[in-house]
Amino acid sequence: DIRGTKTLMIENNDKDDDIWIYLPALKKVRRIVSSNKKDSYAGTDFSYGDILGYKPTEWIHKKLRTEIIDGKSYYVIESTPKNKKVSEESGYSKRVSWIESQNFYWIKVEAYDSNGKLFKRFDSSDYKKVDRKENKWQAMELGVENLQTEHKTKIQYKSYVANTNISKEYFTSRYLEKQ
Repeated sequence: DIRGTKTLMIENNDKDDDIWIYLPALKKVRRIVSSNKKDSYAGTDFSYGDILGYKPTEWIHKKLRTEIIDGKSYYVIESTPKNKKVSEESGYSKRVSWIESQNFYWIKVEAYDSNGKLFKRFDSSDYKKVDRKENKWQAMELGVENLQTEHKTKIQYKSYVANTNISKEYFTSRYLEKQ
């Protein structure tokens, strides 16, 4: 149903991020208000914020413990919003993440709703090193289960390329319509 959907997000340090989505069924680009990050991404169980990420500086992070899973060490980190606005925009009162201690990728996240009830459980797998110079990794498979609706969504990347020389024209809402 969402084949051909494209998303463009431009992070801004001094103001809200700019987010656009191209919906092939409508053949239109729509601007997403940054405060709508908790809304469903293209009808899936992921929200826009889940897909595009959250600004680490808008959350308070606390290491809860270290766990060994399948022979690897993971930091268990609790992240709570710094203020009510961040909580409302994300739809979460806290997130608990399992972060691999050597390469800092996540394998599991539990997200809690505004009432403190477990809301979503995320998982990631099939990590590939996409940037050797900066030691960046990308999960090729992402999943989320909405525990309140008992529905699941999986996203699978067939390929992922980092640090390519891309023209600035690609980073416009107009370009989303061309493809």
